Amino acid sequence: MHCGGCDQPCEVKEPLVGQESNGGCIGGICQPWWGGCFMPYPGDTCASRCSAEGGRCAPLGCDGTTLMIYDVDVLCELAEPGSVDAADCTADLGTFTETAVRCCCK
Repeated sequence: MHCGGCDQPCEVKEPLVGQESNGGCIGGICQPWWGGCFMPYPGDTCASRCSAEGGRCAPLGCDGTTLMIYDVDVLCELAEPGSVDAADCTADLGTFTETAVRCCCK
């Protein structure tokens, strides 16, 4: 999807359960989106994970949060909302004890 002109593509991801959208374009501005689920390993950051998905980390960009965390990885895969965290984009996610996480990207 292009937003505000042909040179500005926006990501559109499958919405999480109970959400109307995940990314896209509103008023000519690309909106942040929740990235894919992954198991955090030492050295993983939201900056690196968003980059791997073609975006960049959006600190506090998804309803005032940067990271969604899950104690049960299947809930992440089912696109259920998880607990939220305002972690910095460069925080080492390998220090988290949760089994799966998603990052807010843009």
